[in-house]
Amino acid sequence: MPFKATRKTLAVSVTPDYSSGDIVGGLLDFSMRTPGGGGLLKRLTIKSKVAIANDSVVYLFDSEPDNGDTAVADNAAFSLAEEDKTKLIGRVAVATASFVNIGAVTEGDLYLFEVALDIPFKFEAENRTIYAAWVAGGSINVAAVDDIEMILGAELD
Repeated sequence: MPFKATRKTLAVSVTPDYSSGDIVGGLLDFSMRTPGGGGLLKRLTIKSKVAIANDSVVYLFDSEPDNGDTAVADNAAFSLAEEDKTKLIGRVAVATASFVNIGAVTEGDLYLFEVALDIPFKFEAENRTIYAAWVAGGSINVAAVDDIEMILGAELD
């Protein structure tokens, strides 16, 4: 099976810092265009130019959580409306201890978090979009608006 990875640079806020429960980078949409019919989510990677000093969670959705009571804006407190809970397909724990500093890349450090997903979600549509919301577990302070990138990988049918 071929593998497809979709990247998103998070449009993060330099100020104010993120607090526990805040969305980091807003709602992300990962286009999983496939040549055949679908695939299976397999891997989540987060690349950060700043150290992440607390545990956090990435929520994955099979369609956009768009109820007016759902809050997924950048640097706002995350809340999920009852009507959007059926769209939730998985929750990925992002442990601080799992971030690895791979050292200086040209200038500055690069911290990398990678995890194989244990989510029993097979998407069927040729042009499926998976949505993600990363919720901070504590204070996160970024230096630039493009300091963090998330990559979602899938094995294609």
